[in-house]
Amino acid sequence: NNNQSILFHFGMTGSFVIKDHIIPQYKSFKIDNESWPPKFTKLEIIFLNNNITIAFCDPRRLGRIKLIENPTVNPPISLLGIDPLIDEDMMNDYNNIYNKINSYTTAIKVLLLDQEKVFCGIGNYLADEILYQSSIHPESKCNCLSIESIKLLIENTVIIIKTAADCNDQHIDFPSNWLFHYRWDKRNSKTISKLPDGKVISFITVGGRTSAIVSATQGKPITTMKKKIDISQEDCKNNDEIRETKRKKKK
Repeated sequence: NNNQSILFHFGMTGSFVIKDHIIPQYKSFKIDNESWPPKFTKLEIIFLNNNITIAFCDPRRLGRIKLIENPTVNPPISLLGIDPLIDEDMMNDYNNIYNKINSYTTAIKVLLLDQEKVFCGIGNYLADEILYQSSIHPESKCNCLSIESIKLLIENTVIIIKTAADCNDQHIDFPSNWLFHYRWDKRNSKTISKLPDGKVISFITVGGRTSAIVSATQGKPITTMKKKIDISQEDCKNNDEIRETKRKKKK
């Protein structure tokens, strides 16, 4: 009633489970499949018209549930950035996105995880995958990235998110060249994470989140802007030096 909708924010471990359907499988946490409602259920919803029951589960309790009117035109949804999966026209406006990214001095990984500034829908593993495929170090400063690097980042953002969605988030179907398949060995401190070609995967903290990087591919952080040389001023400087040299020789 009154145009009200239920808004779910999953946080890091939130999920929907449909009764008598296949339980979603995640890398970082497991969902109870031996009882109903599942363990860590915070809300159970029964749709009377079709007798379907769903549970909202959240082991770490980082999710939120809100009742809100006209959700698409009110915060928090109205504040979200571009959705790479559905906002195709906006994702094709490279100049607009470049100017947005270039206006920030923060690390690019931090910006990708911020759901309001440029993009939305990008979580930790997606951000790492996008940066790896784009050969960009996660600590690189946004305003120091070249337009070529940002264009590649935009293209990879669309490709990676659409691929994940097409796979219905079943990670076993993700492309074999994705960093995703090899980043989870961090849990075993005795194991050095490597790609099949032998490149080492290391882990750092960026913006409070664990970041997987392949230094052999992503290099070092780009933290300085390329100096713009004013040719006319440089020419004037050179001409002044030439004149001064000639003047001394005459003396």
